[in-house]
Amino acid sequence: MTNKDYYCNQEKPGKTGGCAITDEGTDGFRITNDLVDFYEGYLNKKWPPVYLKIKTDENSLCKYSMNPQATFEEMTDFFDMDGGVYSLKHNMTFRGLQNGTSKFYIRCEDFLQNRNEKSYVIEFNVAEQPDLTAPLLESITPSEGSYIRFGQSNVSVSLEINEPLISSTKGSELSKEGSGCKWSREPNIDYDDMSNLMSCSSSILSGNECDGLLTDVKSGNNIFYFRCKDMDGNENTQDWPQRVGYSSGYTIYGSESNLSIGSISCLYNLPDGTQTDKCNEILAKNFTIRLTTIGGAKNGDAKCSYNGNEFFRTGGNIHEQCIGCGSGFGLLPGTNNYLFSCKDEGNNVVSAAKNLVVNVDSIPPEITAIYRDDSHLLNIETDEPSYCRYSLNKTFVFSESKLMASDNLLKHKVDIENSLFRIGCKDRFENYNAPFNVYLL
Repeated sequence: MTNKDYYCNQEKPGKTGGCAITDEGTDGFRITNDLVDFYEGYLNKKWPPVYLKIKTDENSLCKYSMNPQATFEEMTDFFDMDGGVYSLKHNMTFRGLQNGTSKFYIRCEDFLQNRNEKSYVIEFNVAEQPDLTAPLLESITPSEGSYIRFGQSNVSVSLEINEPLISSTKGSELSKEGSGCKWSREPNIDYDDMSNLMSCSSSILSGNECDGLLTDVKSGNNIFYFRCKDMDGNENTQDWPQRVGYSSGYTIYGSESNLSIGSISCLYNLPDGTQTDKCNEILAKNFTIRLTTIGGAKNGDAKCSYNGNEFFRTGGNIHEQCIGCGSGFGLLPGTNNYLFSCKDEGNNVVSAAKNLVVNVDSIPPEITAIYRDDSHLLNIETDEPSYCRYSLNKTFVFSESKLMASDNLLKHKVDIENSLFRIGCKDRFENYNAPFNVYLL
């Protein structure tokens, strides 16, 4: 048995010492000296974590229980394994040792499902000493500075305490000393004068928790104060939480407004470089969906998804996902139904549906006519709206070549300034025909 804060009591409470272990053969081990709390010199009801480790002679899966009659199948608590599901080393962490003797019953199985015929027992004793200090708040859920959704007026909170505040024999009832935890909206209120009582529970495996419902939460900043009293009458004389360099109290923020979707757009570039954002007629195989969010907990900061898939870029107030990028395959032509959903830190949720209409083909434009007109212009006509570019030599790179003028994207013109033109055309869907040469005599 190893631990961070507990030590075996060999001479007197508080003295650091090793655990005296007696081997009980195939039945288990007994730790014959008491466990004590290093911080206070006694254990009693203070519950820093205890770490129990065992080692098996072959790779095994191990479970444990405090019920001596539990079979392997009936045991629900597993050891943490080092190096995989089946391991030689097995670890567990527990809290809340009651005064007196505690026993853990352990069963293991190997790869072939060979199991212990009876439980392996580890037994130890907790020192009985007086408790002289007030409870300590170890954590709170939701965490300090959390946000809640717009319009929510009540918040469930859970405090983790370092010792049990109720009797293990009385369930959730208060002890005769009135132990437990309370909360207030006002600072510096004595525990006995606080009126909002929390419900506390204790478990050797999950620790000590006190749950409560904070009421009358408003939009913006809300501060609450906690105090607790243990079963020996030790109580907090200062408000929780205590923060170094800051005023005490637990702050939670109510969202100022609902989360909303500001805009949904479909971004892509036309072959001439012009960017468009319309979703009701998408003239591209690959495009980027951009969604913006506003309001909510943090001025629109949220995580969004489309049809159940999280956006590639999300977490702020702008969310983007490229459709067809990389794979070369976009949406099928026609109407595509998309459902967008967003959720922020305060659990504000918004959703919206939008139809994305794709109007694309996979056939490059055809050249239907080539001629020189009376204005001494070279004319190229295509069978669909296209963008044609040219160079004055046999070297041709579409993006680096010059754009031919066009009023309707069907007729393309350029001044005749050379006897050789190398021309390539591309439609709105990035379908591209091979460049060809035009010789003028």
